[in-house]
Amino acid sequence: MFTQVTPPATLPIPLDALKAALRIDRDDEDALLDHVQRTAVTVIERRLDRALLRQSWSLSVQALPQGPLALRPGQVVSIDSVEATYGAATPFTLREDAIKKRLGDDAWVCVELPYTQGTDTFSSLTISFSAGAEDAGALPADLLHAVYLLSAHYYEERELFRRDRYVPVPLSVDALIAPYRLVRL
Repeated sequence: MFTQVTPPATLPIPLDALKAALRIDRDDEDALLDHVQRTAVTVIERRLDRALLRQSWSLSVQALPQGPLALRPGQVVSIDSVEATYGAATPFTLREDAIKKRLGDDAWVCVELPYTQGTDTFSSLTISFSAGAEDAGALPADLLHAVYLLSAHYYEERELFRRDRYVPVPLSVDALIAPYRLVRL
């Protein structure tokens, strides 16, 4: 199961830039603009299955892995730790040389562990990793533009959200993010 441990520290678009793009000159909607941009980033990240800005994730599995474990979201930049637990014992961190890994968009981790250790059987494996660009300057311009467009769309259509109505993602956003979608076979 994948769990986001630490969300991105910043948003890709500074609040002042988003306000200027939407022609908003007052401060009473700052919280709403922050919310719509976070929502836009989350939607784009889920559609692309990759992290835009640096964030920490963990993958926990309860069965002994029989091969590589794919890491999501993509654009993995580091494997921070791999911990195994046997029985009710305290988890122990695997050494770097006991881990095979590939970073990037198609990241995976492979570990070879015995089913038992002493009298205890394998209970879980937890992989902590970081994904996403260090800052918004490292993101492609068209992905940033997609965040602008989707944030503006959510801001303009905020009344429909209050009425629990479906608001589709604009085709222009889909067109901008399409080249970054990962195709898996």
